[in-house]
Amino acid sequence: MNQSFEKSLAYANRMKVFNNQLRLLKEKYLEKNTYYTKGHQFTIDLHLLNHCIALKNLNKQNTVLLDDYQIPIQIENIDTFYHDIMDVYQRNLNSYLVEYNKLVKEKGEI
Repeated sequence: MNQSFEKSLAYANRMKVFNNQLRLLKEKYLEKNTYYTKGHQFTIDLHLLNHCIALKNLNKQNTVLLDDYQIPIQIENIDTFYHDIMDVYQRNLNSYLVEYNKLVKEKGEI
């Protein structure tokens, strides 16, 4: 019974450490998904990316967007803006995947 309890406790501790590391990794990823232009800050998420795709599909090259602080900004070229934020998003997503795989590999068998 004592050995079973120790195994359970060790497992719980490993899971706690893993979950904390995973939470920190997610926070780091989310913090990096920020784009700045003309003094405005945009958090890059699927909502912003899809909004830009919709504007591109409607051929709205010159448009107004609200930044993270709900301040309007004139975007002269939505294609360039979309390309820039997608580049940041994809680089961060790739980095997140590499770090996640490393974390999973380091945790060993849980």
